[in-house]
Amino acid sequence: MGTKKAEAEQAAEPVAALESTITAQEVTTMDIATIKKDHADIAAALMAEGAQCERDRIAGCEAALLPGHEALVEAMKLDGKSTGADVAMAVINAEKKARATHLQDFQSNAPSPVVFAAVEAVEKVAAEDDKSLPIEDRAKAKWESDAQVRSEFTSLQAFTGFFKAAEAGNVKIHSKTH
Repeated sequence: MGTKKAEAEQAAEPVAALESTITAQEVTTMDIATIKKDHADIAAALMAEGAQCERDRIAGCEAALLPGHEALVEAMKLDGKSTGADVAMAVINAEKKARATHLQDFQSNAPSPVVFAAVEAVEKVAAEDDKSLPIEDRAKAKWESDAQVRSEFTSLQAFTGFFKAAEAGNVKIHSKTH
């Protein structure tokens, strides 16, 4: 045990000597002026690092710019504390507000919906009676819609010939069996 006590005393001697040296020396205050004067290389390195950080902050602010929000970004980048993320959130919130206002203006300026108006039913004209259609189309419509016609004529072509002759007044029907 004696050796541990001796070791502790030996270790304490340099610390005591150092403490007496520190108290005996004049204590100097470190401030910017002292660092610039006595340690110009450290001051220059710190200034360069700070300048780069500020350039990066400003670049981040400018990267968040959306057209129409230039004044907001300019004000935030000059405040010295806003980051790119801060500016981006401010731009998004300003854009949301602008879009909501635009939507409200758009909706308030929209015309009133047209009221549904009932339309009277129009009678459907059968294709075979529609004189605006070509005669071949009217004959085909009659052929397709009337089973009796299909049983009397052997083909659409035969019925079309009859239909054309009847419209021209060249056919006379003497009796009807049905």
